[in-house]
Amino acid sequence: MTVWNFGRSLGRRGIAAATVSPRSAPGLLEWIFISTDMPAPVGIPTPGPKPSRTAAVDERALVSWIEAGVSMTARWRSANGRPAPTRIEVVSDSLTADDANKMASQGIAMLWHGDFHNARQILNALDRRIGAGKKSTGSPADQFYRHRQSRSHRARILGLLLIPLAPGPVVPLRRAPDIREAAAEAYGNIGEPSVASLHELVGAIGADEWRRNGVHVNALQGRIHPHYGTFFPTRSEYVDLVAAAALPSDTLAFDVGTGTGVLTAVLALSPTRMRRQWLTGLIKKVHTASRGTYGSRRINAEPQTA
Repeated sequence: MTVWNFGRSLGRRGIAAATVSPRSAPGLLEWIFISTDMPAPVGIPTPGPKPSRTAAVDERALVSWIEAGVSMTARWRSANGRPAPTRIEVVSDSLTADDANKMASQGIAMLWHGDFHNARQILNALDRRIGAGKKSTGSPADQFYRHRQSRSHRARILGLLLIPLAPGPVVPLRRAPDIREAAAEAYGNIGEPSVASLHELVGAIGADEWRRNGVHVNALQGRIHPHYGTFFPTRSEYVDLVAAAALPSDTLAFDVGTGTGVLTAVLALSPTRMRRQWLTGLIKKVHTASRGTYGSRRINAEPQTA
């Protein structure tokens, strides 16, 4: 099968958004990824143009704060294109969760200069104080809108706890983990003092773990290793639906809006899946015709002389 991918979820190093082992897609004869920034071959339909994603670093985005009476400046980093905070105060291990919640509610960003693990605890405490919000009522459209508003508010509050980044990149705090691979996936090369959201950095660290360990997909009987910035197929209901669907063709498929490429791998498995289904049906027919037995009946009687 030839599978054409259309999407823009490419890794920051110019490679596909996910790595799939050839064993996971034995029926795949050709896998072609086309970024929406590139013209498609003649005769291949493409989606309409989309605005380019905001870069992880805006060369004009700087953040400033006062530290020990001295004005400090650093580059602002945001993988999802969030604007740089305008008001920043330096905080340390003496900051309580209640004070952090009050500052965040006032739109004050907090640049952490204490222990890294204590910063994680403050972030978790902020998340608990935000909570799930009131249960929404009304039409499904209203409930969805309120849910999205609640998620946006949560992301805004949690994004106000900031962490410094030094060239390397490293986090110049006590008990800070090695973030080099995770930060490179999210922000690219960091060659100057920078500031980023701790919430976003924690997400990048978790994404790096998924990248290295992979996500098991039952429909593939294998693992997908997604890059940062793609939707991880941790919930595979939609993947199972595609795997079980009857396809109109087993020679050509289009995967539009490609993320990790998991649906592409599932589509590429369709010829093998159909052969297995046919073989399963044949075995059931043979089993029924043999009165519920497999193979020949055993002969237990001793041979007799004629």
